[in-house]
Amino acid sequence: MVNVQLEASVIGGLLISGLTPDASDVLSTLEPNAFSSHFCREIYKIIQCQAKTRNMIDMVMVAEHMGEGNFTQVMSVAKDCPSAANLKGYAKMVAENYQRREFLTMINSVKDVVANGTIQSATQAIDDFLSKATKLRTSNEEIKPVNLKELISDYTDLLDNRLQNGEQSNTLKTGIGELDEITGGINPVDLVIVAARPGMGKTEFALKIARSVASQEIRDMNQRRGVLIFSMEMDSSQIIERQIAQASNLPVSMLRNPSRLEQEHWNKITGAIGLLHDLDVWIVDASKLTIEQIASVATRQKKKYPQLSLIMVDYLGLIA
Repeated sequence: MVNVQLEASVIGGLLISGLTPDASDVLSTLEPNAFSSHFCREIYKIIQCQAKTRNMIDMVMVAEHMGEGNFTQVMSVAKDCPSAANLKGYAKMVAENYQRREFLTMINSVKDVVANGTIQSATQAIDDFLSKATKLRTSNEEIKPVNLKELISDYTDLLDNRLQNGEQSNTLKTGIGELDEITGGINPVDLVIVAARPGMGKTEFALKIARSVASQEIRDMNQRRGVLIFSMEMDSSQIIERQIAQASNLPVSMLRNPSRLEQEHWNKITGAIGLLHDLDVWIVDASKLTIEQIASVATRQKKKYPQLSLIMVDYLGLIA
């Protein structure tokens, strides 16, 4: 079947079948832009709207909504549909054709930059392309419910792991005893938002957690954890200064006036530098990064360094 026939078969299947469970699945996963035919795309939008507002799909009402000049054509699309039985199969093929068109469009948009741009612009274009291509490939995957039995089985395995390994379980410890006691640590899949008024110490708090996580070992890898920090407010030298101040238990103001430091202070600083030097902590101090850029850098870093366990963004309001 050519693409136009496939699209007409999806529309016809929806008009014939009405709002069946299969039709609901199609309407929830197939977006209007997947239709290359303007006519089919407009009918599909009307069907989506009717299903949402009226909880039904009525062929005559859809045809009337398309206007008097299109009434016969809409009815003809329904009449010519082979069968509504393979509605989801037709919709899947329409989605795959749409992915193919979008993929070719992305290739054409990046081709000139990669071929003729600077190394930096070409690398950025490739990263953006890979990020968008991955999203495109996974955006229409069917959402499938998981039975509670399977979830319980997975959780009992996790619970057993925690029991066997105690403090060495897979949760990330913040290094703040009272907080770890309350939360049990940070799970690998957690999104943690640190919020407070300006000047309350959010960055210092986050950096302390970052240093604590980087000091912990991954039991199965016999290797310390890695931390990736996106600092869009401070440059890397400011981050290092604060880390050294924390590790040496000295105020930042003392590091900014080294002529006033005594030998005991230098001993603490030397010890802190030695401690930090052995940690796998990476810093990106670019400003106004997008979500796509952050995801691309983080994904690339995780592939290169599997021990990466924590990603820190300072701060969310500065993401472009």
